[in-house]
Amino acid sequence: MGVILYVMVTGALPFDEPSLPKLFEKIQKADFHSPTYLSSGVVDLIRKILVADPKQRVSTADIKSHPWYCHLNTDDSCRIKETNSSQSSGQRPCRDLSFTSTSELKHIIATLLASLRELEFAAVVSEGNKIKAHKTTRRGVIGLTVVVSKRDGKSFSIDIRKGRGDILEYNEELQRLMQKMNEVI
Repeated sequence: MGVILYVMVTGALPFDEPSLPKLFEKIQKADFHSPTYLSSGVVDLIRKILVADPKQRVSTADIKSHPWYCHLNTDDSCRIKETNSSQSSGQRPCRDLSFTSTSELKHIIATLLASLRELEFAAVVSEGNKIKAHKTTRRGVIGLTVVVSKRDGKSFSIDIRKGRGDILEYNEELQRLMQKMNEVI
């Protein structure tokens, strides 16, 4: 259960080593790193679940009564307010990101393409308002899809969705992309 929770909140495995002996050693010692963006509540719960001695681990009932579990937020999306040009989610990883722009559609698409290509993504436009992009990173290939749609007569909604790949790598690239997108936000 602890490994699954860790993967759900980080997008990576808690125990990761290139050699099997070192990997087994880490698992036996329950030696894992907690990323700094995780809340203290979820770190506390993961530490109570990922205990080497099975007799010392918390029970399912204890997990369900843990404060972090009891106050789960079911909204997975990270959102940017219309007037905010920085990622409002802080360092919490997210899969989806939405923001609006009053720029012209052609300008938005051109800026997105230029920004993605500057970040070394292979990007293509389809249907005139959808961009599919992918990039090879140190942890493998990450992908994303951007859809630009008309909101009203004056603005466009820009929705960025994670495709395949490591969530932490994706979030690093997403932050870089958002810095470049300040022009159209």
